[in-house]
Amino acid sequence: MRINIRDAKREKHSDESIEYTPIFNNGEFSVSYVYLNPKEEVPLHRHKKTHHIYFVEKGNITLIVDGEETVLKEKSFVNISPGKAHKIVNNDNAEVQFITFEVPPDDNDIEMIEDKK
Repeated sequence: MRINIRDAKREKHSDESIEYTPIFNNGEFSVSYVYLNPKEEVPLHRHKKTHHIYFVEKGNITLIVDGEETVLKEKSFVNISPGKAHKIVNNDNAEVQFITFEVPPDDNDIEMIEDKK
């Protein structure tokens, strides 16, 4: 299966304004392309069993994991183990794009620690 991200449709993530494009999900892992507008963020949350791998395609994101803040620059990646509280913030003045890999994917495996601003 091949998907050209330019041809794929953007969707809204549940009740949030965050846009994403689902790429692949076979029940064992999933891949999505995520778009964050300037100053937009994914609120602090954690997963009990899901690993997240983020690859920054365009721009820089500020990532906070268990209280430690780091900037992920374009073309870098990070693995977030289950149980780690994490938050993603776009502090750039332009849209940021990153790819998220979830192993295993489970939309119900999320504990929100803070509300969206």
